[in-house]
Amino acid sequence: MEKVGRRLGILLLLAISLLPSVQAYDGVDVQGYRLDVEISPPDHAFRASATIRLGVGPDIGSTELLLSRELSVQAVGDREGHLEFERHGDGLRIHLRHPGQDTEVTVDYAGISEGPQQGAWSSIGPDAGYMIYEALWYPLIWGDDAPAEVRVRVPQGYTVVTVGELTDFEDAAQAVYAWRSGPVRGISLVFGRYREVAHQVLSGYREDSYLSLGTSWTREGQRAPTVTEAVCYLYPEDSEKAGSCASTSTEVMGFYSSYFGSYPYKRLRVVEAPASFFGGHGDPGFVILSRGVINRERGPEFLAHEIAHNWWGVVTFADGERNLHSFGIAPAKTRTASAEGSEYNNWLVEGFATYSALLYIEHAYGRKEMLTALDDKRQEYIEKRQELGDTPVAYTREEYDSGLYHAVVYSKGAYILHMLRSVVGEETFSGVMKEYARRYAFKKVTIKDFQEVAEDLYGEDLGWFFQEWLYSAVLPDYAFGDVRVAHEDGSYRVEAQVLPGAGVKMPIDVTLHTSEGEETKRIWLEGGEARAEFISRGRPLYVVLDEGQWLLDADRTNNLRAISYRSPKSLALLVSRFW
Repeated sequence: MEKVGRRLGILLLLAISLLPSVQAYDGVDVQGYRLDVEISPPDHAFRASATIRLGVGPDIGSTELLLSRELSVQAVGDREGHLEFERHGDGLRIHLRHPGQDTEVTVDYAGISEGPQQGAWSSIGPDAGYMIYEALWYPLIWGDDAPAEVRVRVPQGYTVVTVGELTDFEDAAQAVYAWRSGPVRGISLVFGRYREVAHQVLSGYREDSYLSLGTSWTREGQRAPTVTEAVCYLYPEDSEKAGSCASTSTEVMGFYSSYFGSYPYKRLRVVEAPASFFGGHGDPGFVILSRGVINRERGPEFLAHEIAHNWWGVVTFADGERNLHSFGIAPAKTRTASAEGSEYNNWLVEGFATYSALLYIEHAYGRKEMLTALDDKRQEYIEKRQELGDTPVAYTREEYDSGLYHAVVYSKGAYILHMLRSVVGEETFSGVMKEYARRYAFKKVTIKDFQEVAEDLYGEDLGWFFQEWLYSAVLPDYAFGDVRVAHEDGSYRVEAQVLPGAGVKMPIDVTLHTSEGEETKRIWLEGGEARAEFISRGRPLYVVLDEGQWLLDADRTNNLRAISYRSPKSLALLVSRFW
């Protein structure tokens, strides 16, 4: 048997993103999966039989499925017998018996894993393991969503969790878990010796669209249940964190439901994976977190990011004609020709999930904690930009191995939403996010679609904003020029010059601190310098640019200009404010 579980799983995402030849554009799509899996943790092995219902277009005589090259295919057949097949790389080409006819094919295959390997997409260890759909652990057409039945046999004492709802459980010589899901884009699976803790939260109704991942599913005008359940599956050694995991999960779902619209599924399962797991993975109604994240100080932010993917889905690959569904909103894969290259919409996934997590941190822990996390992302982007160069967010494709993709799409992407919030205002921004989630629930979208929603609610053109921040690689350095003070008639006149900051058009807040308080004025930079003027009876101490940290700024050390701090009192004010 060949080995399953890639050591460099991050490279596999790149490989998948470059595989248009195995999409469903050849006239075949998956209409349903039935997976029968047996896992042997002591042997680091599994074997499986995958039965796949295929819709076949006219004159189509073969189809290409994705299945990891590290898996050994033993047989392929249909109801009439053996089918011819070929393997090449991660491809499995199956020759159909009756061209142009819908059919059902079965693939028998197996694999071995050496156990936990850092960064692998799949791992089978003696105590726990996981198989993420990016590992291509079952035959699939990338981007197709289809109902699935998954039946998994494991030794007694192990629990299996996957997408959908548990419909049957047997505990004889082996434990057998049967799960069933409505249409789902990818099937991930985790097993281990867990302790379960359930927690319920009132999530309200979703009038417009609701998807149940159980035995039936409904859409368009159906009312969702008012109670959503969160279940955390943790290892015994981490069981003391199970209660906080469940309560945090429901708090996140409740916050997102109020901000973006109701959580779209019946329940959320959060499952712990070995520390070798690369961090987190968001599936529909199902979140996987590594043990390292569970025990990390900023675990809530990571958890909130993955939960957010239930609103902001995953990138789909399609032929552009079929309206594929994903969980949450699924950005379309576009290839718009431009001087910069192909346009990608991954920001609508990862930038949105990253900033959603920051919104939750602000809600739960306060703005100061949120700004600390946001500044970490600013620093990551600046460091990677200096090390690796830069690309516009809209033209950055998945290349996890370089680190630039994460810095640009996740981190700068989150800051772009933060800046949009500053431009349009709190009320409008929350309305934009909710309307975007409502208008495009379970649909494919592009950056232009989101821009249209933002402009509809803001009531003004935002093309300049999207052009600057999504379609260029600008990084301004906002700074003061001259700061002049005049004392006349018992008051002070302060005039602060703000330098253009790479010529962008953006609003910027200028704050004057005096011996009697502070005052903030918002001015607009539109390609040149601008000035802020203040009249104050208190003695001016210092002025600050963007004190609320709304803007992506290359260097914040030049955002403060001291006017006078000769007295101990004014020096103390300055020190206490910034150090």
